[in-house]
Amino acid sequence: IRDHSHLGNVYGGLTPQKWPMFVEVDNSGRKITQLIIGLRLQCTSGLFLRMSDGYVNVRIKRRSFSASFGPEAERMTDGTTATSEGSVRGKFNRSLTKVSGTWTFKVAFSDPTGAVTDTCDSGVVEWTAKQ
Repeated sequence: IRDHSHLGNVYGGLTPQKWPMFVEVDNSGRKITQLIIGLRLQCTSGLFLRMSDGYVNVRIKRRSFSASFGPEAERMTDGTTATSEGSVRGKFNRSLTKVSGTWTFKVAFSDPTGAVTDTCDSGVVEWTAKQ
């Protein structure tokens, strides 16, 4: 059995798309150690992309936080490229029993010539997690 006494406060919930998400805060209450969400992205091709996204070590300031990345390009072995970017922002309530915010994630796929072949976007996903 593992010792979980080192874990801080954990918050969990479901997105409007019924995907799970959780937030783990360190014991000092100044940093989010893990922030993970399940997302459903609508693609211009008509397909849906299902994936998870996450951030680690996000600083909390005045009960609020934000983080973002990208655009980051990843070249595949077949010469195509996936370029992704995303952001999260949120705020804890005064009693620190609930946290809510917004999450975005977008990925563009390009062929070997650099032409975009598909774009998949989560849109702005509003989320809430409770202790």
